[in-house]
Amino acid sequence: MKNSNTKNLESEITVKYNYSNLAYCPLDVGRVEVDEELVNLLIDKYNPGHHDGIWETLPLVGRVTSQKDFRDNLAFERAWERRYDTNGLVLVNELVYKLLMPIYDHFNKLPITVTHAQILRAVRDVPRHHDMKHSDGKFIDDYPDISYEPNGFKILLNNTHIDSFFICRSFDSDPVYIKLPRETNTFVINEKRYPHGAKFLENKCVVSIFGIVDEDKANDLIERSLNKYKCYIIKF
Repeated sequence: MKNSNTKNLESEITVKYNYSNLAYCPLDVGRVEVDEELVNLLIDKYNPGHHDGIWETLPLVGRVTSQKDFRDNLAFERAWERRYDTNGLVLVNELVYKLLMPIYDHFNKLPITVTHAQILRAVRDVPRHHDMKHSDGKFIDDYPDISYEPNGFKILLNNTHIDSFFICRSFDSDPVYIKLPRETNTFVINEKRYPHGAKFLENKCVVSIFGIVDEDKANDLIERSLNKYKCYIIKF
């Protein structure tokens, strides 16, 4: 039988790590600095295309069978569908690995085992969406039955202060544009609950990162980031 002190402790733990209303949070992991011109040149050279016709892409990491899959749109899409698998090889794109080493090194600062990552460069406005499979305009919830949130990890590679990336309470609500502090260009969003999108900015590049979340490390990082960047967070 549990005593009242035990119940109170459990309640405090539950409240402390309940991020269900946290839509956006900058992460206290420092900045990633890369040559923006180089990134755009690499996308121009190695973009395999994207099925949605919204983004040009540069694959970085994936559960692929060989290096040639990084140049194949359908093969890399299949790797994306396996991003939450715990089995199978995860390869890095050898075409860009050394050139973009700061990004790969930065992955080690995140509380996840990265299984899929790509740089996205939009060619038009990005409509509000979840990063889930969709069919006939309807999103299919392909997350694991129990998934940690927030788990949408992103890095904005451009040094811009123009409002572009936004979060919404729902598909029918007004967008709320994110702000990034100067000390970091990495952030996390609640992917499963709140849709996101972006206004088009020419040559704006975002690293989109997926993987297996280490919940203890994620809790520690989010708590530290919430305390440091409380003026920037978005809650609904």
